[in-house]
Amino acid sequence: MNKQKLYLDIASYIEKHDQISAMTLCNELIENYGFSDKQFSTGRPKLYVEVVIYLEKLLKSDVLKSLEKDQHDCRYEVVSKVIQDPEPKSEENVEENIDHEDGDMQLSLF
Repeated sequence: MNKQKLYLDIASYIEKHDQISAMTLCNELIENYGFSDKQFSTGRPKLYVEVVIYLEKLLKSDVLKSLEKDQHDCRYEVVSKVIQDPEPKSEENVEENIDHEDGDMQLSLF
């Protein structure tokens, strides 16, 4: 996965919306931006992990405000449309680390 492209596409999405659902954002990225549609056995896109990690970074930098987090989704309000650094420096590529043949693997962030 090209993380810089992911972050730029998320920034583009944020510019057009006042509220963000991580699941809706993932579906948008898959359907309209060409990201992988691979899923966990729960049906959640593997992309979800990387999206939420980045949205949480934006939350800490006051771009987003948390509205709701549960086992199904994370929702945010957009506070600022200005994103200073679209690419966090020290993140691992989560999809590469978890993208293997173990179909029973499940991941929950919350």
